[in-house]
Amino acid sequence: MKKLKHSNIAQLYEVIETNELICMVLEYMSGGELFDFIVARSRLNEFVAADFYLQILNAVEYVHRLNIVHRDLKPENLLLDESQNLKLADFGLSNEYKDGENLNTPCGSPCYAAPEMVAGKSYNGLSVDIWSSGIVLYAMICGFLPFEDSNTPNLYQKIIKGQYEEPEWLSTEAKHLLKHILDTNPETRYSITEIKNHPWMKGSIAKVQDDPPIDSNVIEIMDKSGYDGTRALSNLQCDMKNSLTTLYFLLCKKKKNVVPRPPTTLSNQKIQKIHGIRQEVRRDSRPVSRIKIVAKSISPRVSGDSRTHMKTSNQIRRYIQPKEPESKPKTPIRKNGRIYKPARGNQRLELSYKSTPRNLEMSYRVRNPTGLFSP
Repeated sequence: MKKLKHSNIAQLYEVIETNELICMVLEYMSGGELFDFIVARSRLNEFVAADFYLQILNAVEYVHRLNIVHRDLKPENLLLDESQNLKLADFGLSNEYKDGENLNTPCGSPCYAAPEMVAGKSYNGLSVDIWSSGIVLYAMICGFLPFEDSNTPNLYQKIIKGQYEEPEWLSTEAKHLLKHILDTNPETRYSITEIKNHPWMKGSIAKVQDDPPIDSNVIEIMDKSGYDGTRALSNLQCDMKNSLTTLYFLLCKKKKNVVPRPPTTLSNQKIQKIHGIRQEVRRDSRPVSRIKIVAKSISPRVSGDSRTHMKTSNQIRRYIQPKEPESKPKTPIRKNGRIYKPARGNQRLELSYKSTPRNLEMSYRVRNPTGLFSP
């Protein structure tokens, strides 16, 4: 895997060898396996599947150019990153070969094995990988495997015959492509070039990303952080795998995934909203005598008795302590030569705050629709 450097292959950062173990430090793939991705959706849309399949072909074509055959292509060995880019992994059964050389060792997962392999014949490594990729494609757009049987000899007979179900939801182009990929004759089976030129693949948009140049800014950051940036640069140029190059690749990935901070004004507005510095509460029911707000920015969940707690969409908790309202006069009150009517109906609670270390206390006064305060 040290030779492999491709945008659709899980990157090997470093190999650490001890007296008992050999540890491989690989690129973290947060999206999980393609297998789980398919299971969660039952099956994939053909446009999505075509994009994924092109990424698989790009990875397989790359390893074939290096005279390497994978021999264990399946959804469990195809991983997704945080951006749902597909990457080939698990080269435990891979092998190198010479041009024109056939292989003899049968290996891999039985359901994905090519007919010539399960028949015990010598086989061309390129052809068996293409067959396995066709099984993966079938699983993506159908939601199940073309050849399955709990009895292994029966499974092998189904594979050798090459007879599989064609669900009615498959397009004509998809059926035609699968027919030529899952061809039991390796001589007439489609090559990667023929697959890419097929009409069904025309809608796919996946592209091979060029190997990015060494980022001098990341090297500078390593220097400032106490690491030997010059040595790291030299190791990268020699394509070495060690702790310095691993750190470089991790920093590059971190730099790529950095999300810019929001504008300061937006941040301030959010803080004000969370801590309740300015709020207006409209209530149609009778007023509440006291409201206590406790700033709680860790979790928006509210626990406790539903009779004394009110859930809010913000990350705060409101403890409401009901109290019988004081009796209100039923007739207008004359004060300073003006008549003040009791506030009724839609009443607005005007809040004023008094800060304490752990909570915000607020009192209210009721404003009536005319804008005058009730006594």
